[in-house]
Amino acid sequence: AKRFKPGVILISGCQDNQTSMDGDDNGAFTEQLLKVWNNGTFDGNYAAFHARIRARMPASQSPKLFTLGAVGRFLTQKPFTV
Repeated sequence: AKRFKPGVILISGCQDNQTSMDGDDNGAFTEQLLKVWNNGTFDGNYAAFHARIRARMPASQSPKLFTLGAVGRFLTQKPFTV
């Protein structure tokens, strides 16, 4: 039997000890994610995407970047591309 070894990247709205705040139309994190994504014109990798979103958030809510498994190449890709 083959072993399945997935690589996972999670960008969540806040740290485990924080609460995600609401925004005007979505949660605060989702609003900033959509602004940074800018209808797909964002031209960086996942680490840059996370950093840009995090910089736009209030100090009380810090989006989390969590990885599991072999994600090195995946982290260097443009977000939400296949």
